[in-house]
Amino acid sequence: MTGDDGRHRAQDAGPRTIAAMIDLGLDRMEAWEAGWRAFPVDASWDVDAAAMSEAIEALTERLTDNYPFFHPDYAAQMLMPPHPVAAAAYAIAQRINPNAHANDGGPATTRLEIEVVDTHKAMFGYNPKTSLGHLTSSGTIANLEALWVSRELHPDKSIAYSRLAHYTHARMCDVLRMEGVAIEPDALGRIDLDALERALKSGRVGTVVATAGSTGTGSVDQVDEIVPLAQRYGVRVHVDAAYGGYFVLLAGTDALDPAVARAFRAIRDADSIVVDPHKRGLQPYGCGSVFSGTRRSGGSTSTTRRTPISPRRSCTWERSVSNARGQARRQRRSGRRCGSCLWKRNEAWGRCWRAPGGRRCVGRS
Repeated sequence: MTGDDGRHRAQDAGPRTIAAMIDLGLDRMEAWEAGWRAFPVDASWDVDAAAMSEAIEALTERLTDNYPFFHPDYAAQMLMPPHPVAAAAYAIAQRINPNAHANDGGPATTRLEIEVVDTHKAMFGYNPKTSLGHLTSSGTIANLEALWVSRELHPDKSIAYSRLAHYTHARMCDVLRMEGVAIEPDALGRIDLDALERALKSGRVGTVVATAGSTGTGSVDQVDEIVPLAQRYGVRVHVDAAYGGYFVLLAGTDALDPAVARAFRAIRDADSIVVDPHKRGLQPYGCGSVFSGTRRSGGSTSTTRRTPISPRRSCTWERSVSNARGQARRQRRSGRRCGSCLWKRNEAWGRCWRAPGGRRCVGRS
């Protein structure tokens, strides 16, 4: 369609479709609720229709004080409205208001989460049966979990990331009291591999963060070269694909530059991955996700949540965390510097693990 009328009708189709789907879904939820024993409704729910309309009018008026995230002419932020089906599904699910922190807090949505997570694992090339993962409230929390596992496995090592990587990584290193090493980018905005190798040769780095789509420049680090380079030095690789992860779906087509396609195909070889469904996944905010390519915590992350997964997966999580901590303790006792040696780089680290009442590092374990 062309002309203003055509454009307006195209823009109106989304809200009308969402409203129709919400009406359908709420009718189904109401029928489900009617199957349970009737009970008296509290008076607080008996709100005057005029008052409710007035509140919604006030809300929508205030919501117009926003930038046009929906419009293709607006490119200053990565925000965009969710897909109409996702928006409707979100509104319908709120009628129940499930809490997927545990199976009994939302059995239906827990099963849905497992399905979504397994689909995402397969999208990146992980085996859903042997890998782990879950949804989070944001990419920041997802990256925090991945870096936490890195700290548990290598408590005396630092995290290396591109200077153009999302600020999440520097901040989370502060939260976890780890050293963060910012590597300069190359001319294309990717992490400079020569500078990265110099950092790896120092022996200080335990994990490299590769960015698959930086929020500032859109650059994609060379994951296909970073993975073998890190493996050469016994270092883990975490891929922050929060922004660009869904472009992996185009890695087998001609839509991407060959070098970028190779980088996306190599994500399957990373130890852990983060992607944000609330960005290019067209889901409502906030929804992040984190995945680990294997159940073996000693070689890769184990970042699945304890309770919303099946008992078998829950036990795997607990064993993995225990194994990670045990491995870290064994490394300390074998002569490596203890985790509190980070005191030399971060005064906020706290007490030494070997001397609970002490204020200085004891040096060797």
